[in-house]
Amino acid sequence: MPRIICSINATLSGTCHHGDVVADAEHHRYAAALARSAAALLLGRATYELFAAVWPRALHRRDLPAEVLELARVLDAKPRIVVSGREPATAWPGTTRVAGLEALRATLAGIGGSVVLFGSPGLAASLAAAGMLDEVHILLQPLFATRGPRLPPLWAGHAFRTVSAERFGSGVVLLRCRPAG
Repeated sequence: MPRIICSINATLSGTCHHGDVVADAEHHRYAAALARSAAALLLGRATYELFAAVWPRALHRRDLPAEVLELARVLDAKPRIVVSGREPATAWPGTTRVAGLEALRATLAGIGGSVVLFGSPGLAASLAAAGMLDEVHILLQPLFATRGPRLPPLWAGHAFRTVSAERFGSGVVLLRCRPAG
């Protein structure tokens, strides 16, 4: 079974919403490097639909910065696994849908290395509850917000220890955490 690394944005008020992010060049380089290191990407249905609406089209745009285009290329090249009980509304070639954690375990059994889960707070909570998260990257955004699920309940009852912290130029702090014990 591969290592599962969850990368999620959270604001100072503890919310996780894709619109509350400092998405600058450094953030895009981080995401591209993390995705490049993975054998596959893992997404919940809602996050997948957000990605599928943006990243395949970004590949063909010439008005985007180089680091955004690189992230688009990396995300498009990686196999994607969507965990959802229903078919996503948007198709993105190279994507496999699995229904539930048991089907996910079976799919992951044939993958070596690591798998990166981007966003997908509901799926992240399910994986944490099942003891399937090996590492969590929290990109702590330097802003307060009120929309989206709150980060603390995602891992309620699960102790994590910070193994490193890195400050981006924008003020974002990347906390790398692993389950304690």
